[in-house]
Amino acid sequence: MAKNKKIFVCLLAGLLLLNAGMASARMTKKIGYQDFTLISNSGESVTLSQFKGKNPVLLVFFATWCPPCNREVSRLIEMQDKYIAKGLKILAVDIDEPADLVNQFIQQKGINYTVLLDHGGQIAEKYKVSGIPTNILFDRQGRVKYVGYTVPDKIEDVL
Repeated sequence: MAKNKKIFVCLLAGLLLLNAGMASARMTKKIGYQDFTLISNSGESVTLSQFKGKNPVLLVFFATWCPPCNREVSRLIEMQDKYIAKGLKILAVDIDEPADLVNQFIQQKGINYTVLLDHGGQIAEKYKVSGIPTNILFDRQGRVKYVGYTVPDKIEDVL
C-alpha cells in the first residue's frame, strides 16, 4: 500500500509540473510588455522602458509574507551576482506593503537587486498576477520569454 501511495504522489507531482508548464505557455501568450513607472525602496523612480533595447529584465511580483517568495530570494541574489555583467536587470515588485516593512525585509535577506513598491497593486493587476511569486522574463527587446511561478532555469537564452 505504501508503494502505491508513493507512485500516486509521484504521478500527481508530475501532472502538476506538466500543468504548470502548460499554464506558463498560456500565460506567456496572454501577458505582453506593458510599461510602468514605480518608486524603488531607495526612492528612485524606475520605468520598465528604460531597459528596453538594452537589458533583459526579470520582473518578479512578490510580498514579504509569502513563503515561496521568501524561498526564491536566495536564488534571485545568486542570479543577480552571476548575470549582472551580462546585463540582466532583476526588478522585484512588492505588492501593496509599507516601505518600512519592505526595507526591513531587504536588509534581513541581503537583497542586492532592485525592489519596487507597487502601492495599491495596480501594476500587479495590469500584469494579471493571480498568485505570487510570479516571474516574467523579458528579452532585450521587451518580448515575454517566460511567465511562471518559479525563477526561470534557462535565463541564459535571453542574455
